[in-house]
Amino acid sequence: MNRLIESRFDGFMDIESIRQRVTVRPEPIVDLEAFHPLVAAELLSGRLKEMYLPNEFSLNFIQEMIGLANLHSLKVFSSEKAYAQGLFSPPEVEVTPICLTGLAGVGKSQTIAALRRAMPPPVELTCDVFGGSIELTSLWYASARGKAGGRQLLMDFVYGSDHDGRGGNSAKLLIQCRRHANRDGVSLVVLDETQHINTGSGASKVTDILLTMTAIGPPMIFVSNYSLVHKLLRRNSEDKQRLLSEPRVMLPEDPKSQNWAEYVDECMRGRRQKLSATPDLSGTVLPYVLFRTQR
Repeated sequence: MNRLIESRFDGFMDIESIRQRVTVRPEPIVDLEAFHPLVAAELLSGRLKEMYLPNEFSLNFIQEMIGLANLHSLKVFSSEKAYAQGLFSPPEVEVTPICLTGLAGVGKSQTIAALRRAMPPPVELTCDVFGGSIELTSLWYASARGKAGGRQLLMDFVYGSDHDGRGGNSAKLLIQCRRHANRDGVSLVVLDETQHINTGSGASKVTDILLTMTAIGPPMIFVSNYSLVHKLLRRNSEDKQRLLSEPRVMLPEDPKSQNWAEYVDECMRGRRQKLSATPDLSGTVLPYVLFRTQR
């Protein structure tokens, strides 16, 4: 296969390289003292939400997921014959998903957003199978918010979000989805916000969606809070073994840790020189904002 394709993950799994790609340090807002304290708090809160400083858990998790994606990519592009076979006769593979879980607001979705930034960018593949070129995508991302079931997610992957809801049954859609995943070199599938699925009786809808996602083929991550995990634990043993065998538990940051100290220090950046002149803001805005933006 093309050397560019074979090396698409080269240099993307180093921890320091990951840290540089995912860290976001927005410019501080100036002249907050010109606003009412609550208005200033909203402005500052919005800017702080843009900020992202990865902790050790997030860095290690992202590195692990990129490693899994790389292994899958090497398998898909092991040869032109293997690539063509995956396109025209996609294998029926059910992967064991990674469950990223933790308390609400601990930073799970921010870690997934960082993972998306850390993955390799799209690249062009020129292949005799097409007689031309196609753009490869390293990751498929979907939110479970508002999804009716696994079929709707498959349609989103195959047709995009702008579809009329008509696209065949789930079995045919799954085959199409496998073909598209192999064609586009998708090496990781992520389902976020699973807590927004209407679980109904038991957790049958969640189980249907998650099992559908695991049947696409690439390594798969789903993000869940503890309450949904507890519902899944009440499922039968087969579903529990399929869905909860690979948990990754994200814990709140230790207030005495270096990571938390760096986070607070970044929150204060750009305000130190003004705090002595604006005591109302230091006493009102920053504590209020820090309370709202704790990870």
